[in-house]
Amino acid sequence: MSLLTVRGIAKAFGGVRALGSVDLHVQQGETLGLMGSNGAGKTTLFGIIAGHIRPTSGDVWFHDRSIRGLSPDKICRLGIARTFQIVRPFAGLTVRENVEIAILFGSMSRDSQEILSEKAMAVLAEVGLEVHANSLAATLTLSARKRLEVARAIATDPELLLLDEVMAGLNPREGEDMVELIKHIKSRRPLSIVVVEHVVKALTALSDRIVVLHQGEIIVDGLPSEVIRHPTVRSAYFGDE
Repeated sequence: MSLLTVRGIAKAFGGVRALGSVDLHVQQGETLGLMGSNGAGKTTLFGIIAGHIRPTSGDVWFHDRSIRGLSPDKICRLGIARTFQIVRPFAGLTVRENVEIAILFGSMSRDSQEILSEKAMAVLAEVGLEVHANSLAATLTLSARKRLEVARAIATDPELLLLDEVMAGLNPREGEDMVELIKHIKSRRPLSIVVVEHVVKALTALSDRIVVLHQGEIIVDGLPSEVIRHPTVRSAYFGDE
């Protein structure tokens, strides 16, 4: 059963086409990899799904409901959360306070401060940041800020999680740890995930299926083992003849 359906989505910024007519779907419980070189349209597609960017044409359906035109907060509360390539936590707040704000944003909770803090601490334990709960977000390493970005997203209690290059800037060991973290989160929550990642090894390790975007259009959709051997992908993405 499709949780998310994208139909004929196109986006142009002035005279520059970022997306052509893109069609894709995400099944419930699926991890979909979104692959493509810089400028392929991956982040633009995420922005359209999450409500940060209005498409030029096309529609986005979530649970058989059109969400085109809804604001990001309304889309979040319907069950879609995203991370951003450049992480920008509230630097002057603690790690726990950052997650508490995400909980409130996702649910408009009226819980007491004590209960809100307990919920935030549970999320931080899930991503391995509980020891940093009372540290200012500004003091975290890049790897820890990436984990906080994931924590803030899952704190909104989504059904669909959009992960935009959460391994960018990490060293190989940190990248492997992030792959394991995402698998751990998926095992604990009834989540569907769409993940954008340039590290092909990580993308294939996480994905049930991979869609390849090239110059704003989908050129391949298939199993990871098939996609990385596909001659069109090898030409467009790896530069093979």
